Parts: sequence; C-alpha cells; structure tokens
Amino acid sequence: MVLELSKDFVHSACAKTTTKRSEAEMRQLLLQLMQSSGIDPDKIVEKREGILELKDDPKIKLHSLMLRAEEMGLEIKYTKKTLIEIC
Repeated sequence: MVLELSKDFVHSACAKTTTKRSEAEMRQLLLQLMQSSGIDPDKIVEKREGILELKDDPKIKLHSLMLRAEEMGLEIKYTKKTLIEIC
C-alpha cells in the first residue's frame, strides 16, 4: 500500500509571457535549459509523454533552471510529493 501526499504551488513569471509552445517544443526547450544549467543528460529519463524524471537531486542546478524559465516568461508549477510505502 502506498500513500501519496502532494502539494502544488503555481508561480506566474514576472517577465512578459512568450508565445505558446507545443509539447515537443517545450520538451526540447526544457532539455536545452537543463543541459545549460549543468544537469547531466544521462540522468534524465522520459517516463511518458510530458514527464521527465531526474535520477539525481541537483537542487542548485534545478534552481538555476527555474530562474532561466522565469526569465523566458514561462509559468512554473511546483509539486512536492511524498510517498509513504507501507508493507
């Protein structure tokens, strides 16, 4: 049995919003931002369409990624999840 707790927070960018992007364009942009933020591409796994998983916990690199996304006018949604597995 797994108990999942989550909390969401949406942060709208202060910068002017850019044009809408397709899912493929957003994926490519995010991968470029991750690489330029120093996140190792080998640690990125695409679980399914629209969901990328990091096999590492690079907090400072993720912070840099989010700041760059904000500068581009992208909206960021933070979701904190806690999984409790009871056996």
